[in-house]
Amino acid sequence: MCDMLGVTDIWRKVNETSREYTYYSKQYNTRSRLDMCLGTKDLSIRTKNINIEVKVFSDHFPILWELKGEQNSFHWRMNEYLLTKKKLYKKAVKKWKSF
Repeated sequence: MCDMLGVTDIWRKVNETSREYTYYSKQYNTRSRLDMCLGTKDLSIRTKNINIEVKVFSDHFPILWELKGEQNSFHWRMNEYLLTKKKLYKKAVKKWKSF
């Protein structure tokens, strides 16, 4: 699905061999990397640093994603046009329900 959307897991691209996790289940004593940092090729090029930080208040670990360039902040928003593609929309809903 990432290929269809033109995105990649930038954390994995930067940390090809690392084994770090973003989620810990105390009940089952398991770790997983549930939280993905998906971005376009442009964001991948602009990535200065990306790290999974120490968890404090949650069962999820925070991810710090630093971008090169301007210090101005920006807000990311999903491209709503993607939801108009029925085939893609159905796939996303199916994946979401199975998650």
